[in-house]
Amino acid sequence: MNTPKSLRNILKSSLFAASILSSSASFAEALPSVSSCSFGPGNLLCYTTSGGAELYVASAHDDFVSYGVNAINTFVSMGYSGLTSFSNGLGSGNLLKLFTYNNSTNGSFPDANSGTPTGNAPGNSTFSGWWPTASATFTIANLKSYLGAGTTPVFGFDLGEPQSGDFLMLNGYFDVVDQNGGIKGTFAFDNTFNHAFDAASLVEAPSSQPIYWRDPNGCGSFTSVPGDPTLCTRTISNDFGSGSAEFYAYAPAFNVNNYAEGDTLRFFLNMSNLNGTGEELFLNQAVTPPTNQVPEPGTLTLFGLTLLALGLRRSRQH
Repeated sequence: MNTPKSLRNILKSSLFAASILSSSASFAEALPSVSSCSFGPGNLLCYTTSGGAELYVASAHDDFVSYGVNAINTFVSMGYSGLTSFSNGLGSGNLLKLFTYNNSTNGSFPDANSGTPTGNAPGNSTFSGWWPTASATFTIANLKSYLGAGTTPVFGFDLGEPQSGDFLMLNGYFDVVDQNGGIKGTFAFDNTFNHAFDAASLVEAPSSQPIYWRDPNGCGSFTSVPGDPTLCTRTISNDFGSGSAEFYAYAPAFNVNNYAEGDTLRFFLNMSNLNGTGEELFLNQAVTPPTNQVPEPGTLTLFGLTLLALGLRRSRQH
């Protein structure tokens, strides 16, 4: 079989999204509770089944935790209990679009930034932009109104780019700004764990990638990591096509109740390696953080990750 990508590359990729939504506006689903996997560094996050299997379904990226839709769906299809597989479709009545490739209004909230590229013309391989655009504002009071009883927004990513086979790279952040222009909080999505946005630190969104899990009953027909018959791997696709979210992510440390209602929010998204397909970033009120939220992501331990990756690579050279 082909050699899977190393765990080092998984670190760069966003395993996002616990769920794909139904079209019903009343649909709601919480992301699964995760904790640090016993394999790899602390940024790899696992859901633990009642039978003691650790399923790698999420990863930490600075201030964010992100989940993979197809990672969840794959483990469900393999028979692991406690997770829910969801049908495709976003449920447009639940969405507040921040960035998109077509004109999109958000009712009483600011319109989406509709500038993400859809063609291969020069200059369309990258995108950087803000939401809200122009003179529009989005306040904590607005966010509370959108979330209802919720306190922490969940971001959805409908990324067309993985379908091209190229590896989209992205990062971003959002600020909370007081009425005097002072920044009260910054929440960054990148691969530098310092609670600050690092423009050069990009997260990879591959079209396919390996997932890992530890099962005390072994790997069955799947590949095991050499020297550890209970640590298993297989490769999955992240391709769902337009209209279905590949990823979901949230910032565990953010809570709307920690800020004044007049404080404003501003969101920044940066993407590179675009190849002419439309990308969307949105909030979805129908997906909520885990009931037991994971701790704030800790310091990344690259050394342990590299050692495990080297072990995988060397085993397939013999």
